[in-house]
Amino acid sequence: MLFEELEALTRRLTGKRQCSYTEFEAINAVYMDSDTMTKQEAAELWRTRYVRARKPHPPKTYAQVQRNNVTPAQFNAACRAALRKAGLVGWLDFINPDLLTNNDGNISHNARDGYDHDEIYRVLPGDVQFYAKPSPAYAKEILEKFGEKPVGYNFTYEFEFDDDKTGHGYCFVTEF
Repeated sequence: MLFEELEALTRRLTGKRQCSYTEFEAINAVYMDSDTMTKQEAAELWRTRYVRARKPHPPKTYAQVQRNNVTPAQFNAACRAALRKAGLVGWLDFINPDLLTNNDGNISHNARDGYDHDEIYRVLPGDVQFYAKPSPAYAKEILEKFGEKPVGYNFTYEFEFDDDKTGHGYCFVTEF
């Protein structure tokens, strides 16, 4: 069997684009010395011994929108569409016209329910951010109690007017 044939067969079976020349040579030598090994078996041997299992990409758990020269209503509609597409429908209620007028001030703290974790809460007109990341101790306790890992999140919404009606905005929502 030619080296190129084994390489092509292995790529087709494993989905791996590039493989080490010396590792192919080792498998090729085993194949050439064997009277009973088929091309499929040689490729399977390569896959099981030398190709590391690739981790599947995690599902997309974020939505990101950036728009220029839009009205607030157009920007909010784009944000809601991105959230639906990413499966983050729990955040849809946060995208509303009140984001441009709320002014709760700038609050930042690091403790809730007796557990230390990172948290940011900022609500200014057109500039909103909520961020929370559970501490390892809190995550462990929630996992033991409820059987599920607590979710950290980051919600960022910024909109600034360029003239009376239109402006530019950025929205980023993620759960981790």
